[in-house]
Amino acid sequence: MKSAVVILGVLASLQSSRAEAHGVSLAKATELVLHRIERLVILCNLGDSTQPVNLPSQPAYDPSRCKNDWSKPKKGIEPNYQNRLVAMTIDLIAHTEEEEPSFRGVAFQAKGPDGLQKSVTIDLDEEGRPVGKEIEKMASFSSVETFAWPDKDVTTLTENALHFVLEGAANLTLAPYFQGLSSLVVTPGKNAAGELVASVDMKISDQEPVLRVRIKPNGDFDSSEIVKE
Repeated sequence: MKSAVVILGVLASLQSSRAEAHGVSLAKATELVLHRIERLVILCNLGDSTQPVNLPSQPAYDPSRCKNDWSKPKKGIEPNYQNRLVAMTIDLIAHTEEEEPSFRGVAFQAKGPDGLQKSVTIDLDEEGRPVGKEIEKMASFSSVETFAWPDKDVTTLTENALHFVLEGAANLTLAPYFQGLSSLVVTPGKNAAGELVASVDMKISDQEPVLRVRIKPNGDFDSSEIVKE
């Protein structure tokens, strides 16, 4: 048991040297990318302040209100990036200036009826502020299909899973994921009582075990475990 604690401590130290130079951990950068997605979805509806964002139980999305002209300082992205999120990757970017991109997050939608999967790329600077332009393109990362969550949208559920890691950064088990998170995948699952939960699987690398955080549909924390694949 003692050796396991030592190994986790060493890994946390190595991951710290990888990300803490930026003052923002990779898990925190992932959360900030999700916040940016929510903001960009809201921008789609700024043409009409009375038009709510297209999330479950809300009116249909109107693409005419979405600012898709990349030359404009403000622009939006379609709501499917918020309510059909299935996976994300986060990477550090080599840079020389503080204001240059330091983190690159890529968020993936579930595949649509046509079998195509879209992704959006969002860069952040050292302080976690968005920089550059968001890039939408067709992608293939996860085969997870769209799921109709009954309460909170999937982006909110994923953020709450990340909050568990951010708030537990001092925990030896969670610290490596706080510092070295590289990707996550969200799927519907079951808890020990057989109830529906969002299972958010977080990875550091293919060689490390997965941290699985379960979040209830209302956004409350359910449970977590380390899963060796």
